[in-house]
Amino acid sequence: MAGILTGAAFARDVAAPAATGNLLEALDIEAFLPRQEFLDHMDAQIAHLKAGERTAGADELLVPGERGQRRHDQLVARGTVPLSAGTWDSVRRTCATLSVALPEVLAAD
Repeated sequence: MAGILTGAAFARDVAAPAATGNLLEALDIEAFLPRQEFLDHMDAQIAHLKAGERTAGADELLVPGERGQRRHDQLVARGTVPLSAGTWDSVRRTCATLSVALPEVLAAD
């Protein structure tokens, strides 16, 4: 659907990942049911999924976005942002150009 609506390649026509399209859809949940009822149903669905059978070595079942949310929460709690060497070099050069002190650098974990 994203390929068709955006005019990008899709299905067998995708020659490279960059040729694909993206589509963002936003729904007004309350056009379907009250917000709290939706949240209650979602909580029940998540609990059902998390109670599912795990394969060997899997300690926990995660829902989409949960790993990223945990990482975000950890970084916010630590007050840090991991940057690649190239990004840090860009920050360094920009600070030098603007005569601004570099932010504190913490060792990578």
